[in-house]
Amino acid sequence: MVKHPKLDGEIEAVLNRLASGSEPGQPVPVQIFLDPTVDANGLSEFVRMALESSAIRNGFSAEMISVGKARKLSHSISAVAPVKVLRELMTKVGFTGLLPGNLAAGEVMFKPIDENRK
Repeated sequence: MVKHPKLDGEIEAVLNRLASGSEPGQPVPVQIFLDPTVDANGLSEFVRMALESSAIRNGFSAEMISVGKARKLSHSISAVAPVKVLRELMTKVGFTGLLPGNLAAGEVMFKPIDENRK
């Protein structure tokens, strides 16, 4: 894999893990995390539009991507897309991280946050 200059090491590691566990061009499940400045009520539409444009730009049809449940508290959304599309997506403003969507229990520890923070 070629390292993209705008991706940090953790995101690059996740993308490489996803790529190594799937056939090239096949969609993979992920949990995408967004910057808090992205409107929580518009997460689904924001991600769908970004994924569709990245898919088309990378030679995939928009039918190759799907957007699942948005989680306002974690400012994240589940999605399915080819790794090449996700790699481009993670270089865009508003996208801060991702995790494989098929993690087993115990593979991730989440940091608790204060729900009342502004």
